[in-house]
Amino acid sequence: MRRLLLGAVALAALGAASAQDQTRAYNLADYPQRMQDAVDACAPDPDGGVCRAHLQSVLPSTVEALTFLGYESTYDDAAPLLREFAAYPVPQVQAAAIYALARLTPRAEDLPVLRQALLSKVPAVRRAALGALKLLPDPAAQELAARSPRMPSGSNFEPDDLPFDPASMGLPAWPEGARYLHFQRRHGSGGYDFIATAGVAEMIAAFETASGRKAVGMGEIEARFGASYADRLAPYADRNARLGAVLAIVLADPATPTEREPAIVAFVYEDYALGAPGFAIQRLPGADLPTPRVEAAAPPPRPEGDAARWWSTGHFQRDGATPDDVAAWRAVTDADGDGAAAYLAAFPNGAWRAEAEALVAEPVIETAQEVYAATDPVKVTWRGLPDDFAGSLALGPASDERLRDTLALSKPDISGPAGTVDLAFYSIIEPGVYDLRIVDAEGEPMAVAEIRIAVAAAQLTLEKDAFRPGEDMKIAFAGMAGNERDFISIVKKGEPADRQGSLRAATNAAAAGNIVIAAPEEPGDYELRAWFGRDARVRARVPFTVRGPDQPPEIAAGDAPALSIAAPGFIANETILVRYARMPAGGGQYVYLAAPGSDDSAYIAYADAKGADGVVALDLPSEPGTYELRLIAGGKALTATPLTVTAPEGVAMASLKLEKTSFAPGETIPVTFGDMSGAGNDYIAVAEAGARYRQYVSYVSTKGAVSGAAELKAPETPGTYEIRAFYRDDARILRGAVTITVTATP
Repeated sequence: MRRLLLGAVALAALGAASAQDQTRAYNLADYPQRMQDAVDACAPDPDGGVCRAHLQSVLPSTVEALTFLGYESTYDDAAPLLREFAAYPVPQVQAAAIYALARLTPRAEDLPVLRQALLSKVPAVRRAALGALKLLPDPAAQELAARSPRMPSGSNFEPDDLPFDPASMGLPAWPEGARYLHFQRRHGSGGYDFIATAGVAEMIAAFETASGRKAVGMGEIEARFGASYADRLAPYADRNARLGAVLAIVLADPATPTEREPAIVAFVYEDYALGAPGFAIQRLPGADLPTPRVEAAAPPPRPEGDAARWWSTGHFQRDGATPDDVAAWRAVTDADGDGAAAYLAAFPNGAWRAEAEALVAEPVIETAQEVYAATDPVKVTWRGLPDDFAGSLALGPASDERLRDTLALSKPDISGPAGTVDLAFYSIIEPGVYDLRIVDAEGEPMAVAEIRIAVAAAQLTLEKDAFRPGEDMKIAFAGMAGNERDFISIVKKGEPADRQGSLRAATNAAAAGNIVIAAPEEPGDYELRAWFGRDARVRARVPFTVRGPDQPPEIAAGDAPALSIAAPGFIANETILVRYARMPAGGGQYVYLAAPGSDDSAYIAYADAKGADGVVALDLPSEPGTYELRLIAGGKALTATPLTVTAPEGVAMASLKLEKTSFAPGETIPVTFGDMSGAGNDYIAVAEAGARYRQYVSYVSTKGAVSGAAELKAPETPGTYEIRAFYRDDARILRGAVTITVTATP
């Protein structure tokens, strides 16, 4: 893949050589030759240190090549390299790689690097990450992307740390490890969001001490402030409803909040998407604080001889260092020491050899990202250990002193001075800050790295958002943990976030797939919820509605008997409500559904009517067509209303093919069928034209075949008939029909 990158860069370099303005813009008069040197250096070993060092010496062309890949490559070809560069600690390279991923449509495997980039202090990197996250259908990505109604401010490549004064937010000091989330500020609302290394309980205790008030739930806060500031509180109420456990501490509560003297509320919660304790400060009525001015960094000291590291253009300088040596060492320092071994491989006698050897000698453990979802695989690399080292990799809370214990699903062995291993988490591990530790045989830590573990979210998809009572709901799921006890359930909307409900279906240890659950019989608003094993944290929520029959309109005043229904047409097999008025007493009282023109005593379905006025439920037939509702008393129809029944939408249909459509009595009818359900009790029948679905002359089973051939016998009585197909012996829905005639033998 890197060969593809270099090829693209080499082509760009030729263009730069002939375009004087581009050469001037890059400030690289020797750019074409240096690019060719990089191509030659990478040819033998695209992943080696020499190649990496040369790539860093041509940063502008690297950015140009990443952009080229976004327009001209495919996701499968380019994504691995783009993810690598999206994590590389050079903002220009990061942003270019992320924009290229966005153009190729990112996928779930890109989420870790995008999540990490979203936490960058560089505005251009955050902007690129947020744009890519909005294109990613993964629910965790959408959770992050939805937090900011606007793109992060700024487009430059300089860090923009915003050190708000805690006193301006009603706090004496920030919680330990507080980190302002640039991308998450709700502009114009007075809301500011943070993550911290201090735990939720620790933060609540500190806020209670600072304010002299106890923490309360969202319900009490909404009752206190909701009438005036419902829109300001909505994000926290929504978080509480979806993920639960949002507690609030009122830090300032003036009798009449104003922009000059606002009420200030701290909200504390687990930030599941980022794997850290989170807190937010909300000012009511919501006036924003002025953005603090960031003091410009002091200029670096002027270089003095061999000790000088910087010069006026920002490049490293050391006597005797070549441009490639300078660029390679700057890449090492930008990466906080990562790449020192590659630097030594490329420049064994480089100007910064001593510094690189010191870095390589120190035991180091590294991961590609800072934040991982609980279901993400993690590749861990190490270096700088003794040649004969033997130990293990452990995962534990940052404050845990039991260094050899691990909370990870796997405990890989570590041996030798350097290497790479894969680590897997339990899917129900608590989100938070953890230490990865390499420990020796005596349990002593040799190297430690801090990571954050975020909650893993699943994805549920329904074909529609409203169902009839008992209707089959086809559910597509993805992002499950793959545990045997994973399941999907149905609960009433508004139930607490940890309520699992009694209507459940197992996912059969699949991470993705499809299941069917019957909708509840009781009409109302519900939610689908996804669960990992016995963990009480909901992993996905999708609302839907179970709709009962629509209420018919009231009947106007008058003297004559009358009927009303909600609409002139309904779906086959639907239950409807029929309102009636002014039914006379005496004799049988009914609501009939009948064929138009039939006798008053004829009916297809009926319901008992009790009293002069009322509402009754009536089950409609399976057959589409035109019918008539009748109000019956004493055996006579008092009034009638037309009603149309149509076939259900989106019903799967079978195909039926006949060699001819006219047959003699008793003649064999060969039928070729296709698109049956494959159930063992699918069948094809012969019925009189106009007969009810369950009224057939004869039938034959398809024996579980989706397609094939079958034979039926023509009825002995001449007339018009239909060949009909049904799934699973469900005569409520006709899956296909072909009309035939049976003609008497001359």
